[in-house]
Amino acid sequence: MAKTKIIILRIVVFLLVFVGTAFVINYFMNENPPLLYDSDANIRVWLDSNRNGVRENNEPFLSNICVWAGYASQFQYLGGWQKICSNKYFLSDSSGAWSHFFPGGSCSDIYNAINPPENYFPTTPTIANGCSVEFGLSQERPVVEIKSQDAGSYLAKLHQKEETITYTKAGLLILLISVFAGFVAFKTIRPVKAKAGYG
Repeated sequence: MAKTKIIILRIVVFLLVFVGTAFVINYFMNENPPLLYDSDANIRVWLDSNRNGVRENNEPFLSNICVWAGYASQFQYLGGWQKICSNKYFLSDSSGAWSHFFPGGSCSDIYNAINPPENYFPTTPTIANGCSVEFGLSQERPVVEIKSQDAGSYLAKLHQKEETITYTKAGLLILLISVFAGFVAFKTIRPVKAKAGYG
């Protein structure tokens, strides 16, 4: 009976310490949350006539080119390039520009991608990170071949990596709190040893 009470007390102390420690950690982590600013993703697409990956003043911008900007988790939810490109909203305008507003967004979390049309070759990477990006396209093969990277698989892998890191951090934190709570529970509640009687 005494052992059962001790086990129950240890479990209660463990839970109290665990919840209390988790609460304190959460409080201090969220006391000063990182500032988030409204961000604009701005994309420009131009015809890279000399295929060098750098836009010169005489090189025109391209309209009606399918582009996209967002967070790594959003691309697949929109249905990939097939659905994105069927929506006129995702086409560059007459000045080769496209923009999107991200309330409370961060440029480091925004990814931009382009879907080169047939008979066009990318002269710059087809996926870029940041708020302002320019993509170059040529109707001839560029001097330095740049492969058109599949945005869907790239962003899916990136999102999976971010989730894995988040879950790993959370798991390690839970393990640390559990070890601490268990240590406190076992150190504070010890079995009462019966004293030897003297006759």
